[in-house]
Amino acid sequence: MSRGARVIPLVAVALVAATAALPAWTAESQGPQVVEAGAALFPDRSYILTLTEKPKSALTTADVKVTENGKPVENLSVLSSASAEGIGTVLLIDASNSMKGSIQSAMQAARAFAARNPGQPLSVVFFNVKPTVALPLTTDRKQIEAVLAKAPKLAEGTRIYDALVAAVAQVRGSALGAARVVLLTDGDDVGSATSLDSALAQLDGQKIRVFTVGIASPDFMPDDLEKIADETGGTYAAATSPEALTKIYDELGFQLGNEYLLRYRSTAQPDQEVGVEVSVVGAEPVSFSYTSPSTGTAAPYEPALRDRLLQSWLLIPLVVALVLALAVFTIRAVWSLRSNKALVARLGEFVTLPAEEQAAARRKEVDHLLAAANAKKKQQRSFRWLQGFSEDVDVAQIDRDPTKMVWISVFAGLVLGVLASVLVSPIWFVLGILPPLGLNFWVRMQARKVRNDFGEQLPENLDVLASALRAGHSLANAMGVVADEAPEPSKREFRRVVTDEQLGIPLDEALEVTAKRMQNSDVDQVAVLTLVQREAGGNTAEVLDQVTANIRARMDIRRLVTVLTAQGKFSSVVIALVPIGIFVFLVLVNPSQLDPLFHETLGQVMGIMAILMTLLGFYVIRRIIAIEL
Repeated sequence: MSRGARVIPLVAVALVAATAALPAWTAESQGPQVVEAGAALFPDRSYILTLTEKPKSALTTADVKVTENGKPVENLSVLSSASAEGIGTVLLIDASNSMKGSIQSAMQAARAFAARNPGQPLSVVFFNVKPTVALPLTTDRKQIEAVLAKAPKLAEGTRIYDALVAAVAQVRGSALGAARVVLLTDGDDVGSATSLDSALAQLDGQKIRVFTVGIASPDFMPDDLEKIADETGGTYAAATSPEALTKIYDELGFQLGNEYLLRYRSTAQPDQEVGVEVSVVGAEPVSFSYTSPSTGTAAPYEPALRDRLLQSWLLIPLVVALVLALAVFTIRAVWSLRSNKALVARLGEFVTLPAEEQAAARRKEVDHLLAAANAKKKQQRSFRWLQGFSEDVDVAQIDRDPTKMVWISVFAGLVLGVLASVLVSPIWFVLGILPPLGLNFWVRMQARKVRNDFGEQLPENLDVLASALRAGHSLANAMGVVADEAPEPSKREFRRVVTDEQLGIPLDEALEVTAKRMQNSDVDQVAVLTLVQREAGGNTAEVLDQVTANIRARMDIRRLVTVLTAQGKFSSVVIALVPIGIFVFLVLVNPSQLDPLFHETLGQVMGIMAILMTLLGFYVIRRIIAIEL
C-alpha cells in the first residue's frame, strides 16, 4: 500500500470520529441547567432545574436523581412552576411617560407570558416615580387577567432599582421556594432611593434571577440591564421594536415554564467539599460542587430583648397594674392634699407658737401630727403591714411617702419578674417579690437602728428629767428641758411629746404614743409615773431614779442576751451566704454544671425552692434568737 493510500483511511477515521463527537457536544451544551435557588439555610438545599425541551408530562421524583458524593440524597422533592410552593415570577413593567408608545405592547407581551404557564404564581409591579404592586403573588387566573387587561397610568420617573427591591419584598414574605423577575424598561434608572449595588445584594440574598428586557431607543443604554442579568444569573434581551416584545416574552414564558425546583436536606459534614450530580431521564447529567459551611458561620436566630418583652404574656397584666396604680395614686394625692390644707387652716387659728424662731419647727411638728392623725383614720381601711411600714418610715426619718415607696417597689418587682421570665423562664417571675421584701427589710433595719439608739439614750435622758424636777420645774417643763438637751433621735421624740402636751394631749398619753413608736416598754413606766403624778402627786424625781436603775439593769441583761445569741446570728448569715458562695464558685469554675438550673423545668423549680428554703432558714433562726426583754 502506498503512503498516500495509508493517509486517506486515517483522515476518514478522524472525520467519522469528529462527526460522532459533534452530537455529544451539542447535547451537553443544550442539556439541562442547574442553578442554586432560594435562601434556604444549610443543610437544606434548593436548586432550579431548567430543561431545554418541554417534557410530555411534569417531572416527578421518579424522573430526577440527585446524588452528593455518589450517594443519593434523601427526601428529594420536585416542584414545577405551577406549584404554589415552587417557582414564582414577578413582572416589573416600566410605567413612565417614555413608555407611552410601548405600554400597550408591553401589556400584550405580559399576557402572552402569563398564558404560557397558567398555573404559576405571578405578581405584577408597575414602576415610575415609585413602584406600585398591582398584583401580589397569586395563582388566581381571573385576577391575573384582570390586572393585565388594561395598561397602567403613566407618570414621570424610572425607579428601576426601587422596583427590584419591591420585587424582593414580594418574594421574601411568600411561601415560594424560589423566584425570578422579568424586568421591562425603555430607559435608565432615574430617581431611585436604592443604589444598584444594594438592590443586587438583596437579590443575591434571596437567590433571585432577573431576566431583563430593554426596548431599544437612541438614548437607551443597556449597561445596567446587562449587569443586573449577568450578576443574578438571568439573561438580557433587546427588543428592537414594541412588536418584538410579544415574541421575547413568549420565549421567556416557554423557558421559565420548563423550570423545576429541587429541594432536599444534605447530610454533608461541616467544611466538606460536596460533589453534586443531577440526572434527568433522557438527558445528560449535570455535575457541580459546593463547600458546606462551617458550624460557626451562622448563629441561631434569637429574638431581640425588645421583641421578647413586647410579645411576653406578662406585658398586659403589667400595663394594667401600672395604669390602675397611677389612677389610685392620683386620686389619693389630690384628696390628701385638699384634706391636709383644710385641717391645717382650722388648727392654725387655735395653736399659739411659743417663739418666732421656732415657728418653722413647730409647723413641721404639726404636719407630722396631722399625718399621724390621718394615719389613725386610715387604720380601719389599711392593711396592718402598711400601718407598721408607714410607722417605720416615720421613725427612720426617711423623707419619702410610704405609699409611693410601696408602689415603686411593686412596680420594680413586676419589671424584674417580667425580665426574669422573658430572659430565663416564666417560672422565674417569682423573683418579682424581691424588691418589696428588700424595701421592707431595709426600712425595718433603719427603724430598728433609731429605736436602739433611743433605748441606749433613755437612762441619761431620765436622769436629766429627774434633775429638772429637783430644780423646781414642773413635769411638762422638765420634759421640755430634756427635749432641748437630748441628742438625736431622743430630741425628736421628746419634742413630739412636748408638742402633743401643748396641743392638749395628756402627757401620759403622749408618752404611750412614743413608747409604741419606739417599741420601748421602759417608756411605758415613765408614762405610768406621769399619770400617777398627775392624779396623786408624790416625789416624782425619786421614783424616776428607781425607774432609771431598773432600765439600766434590763439593758445589761439585753447585752448579755446579745452576746449569747451571737452564734445564732452568725449561723443565719452562714446559711444565707454559703449557697450564694457555692453558686458564684460554680459560675466561675464550671458554669456548664449549672445549665440544668436554667434550661430544664425541674432544675428551675429546684432552684427557686432552694432560694425560698434559704430565706426560710434565715428567717426561722432569726425568730428563734429574737428574745424580747
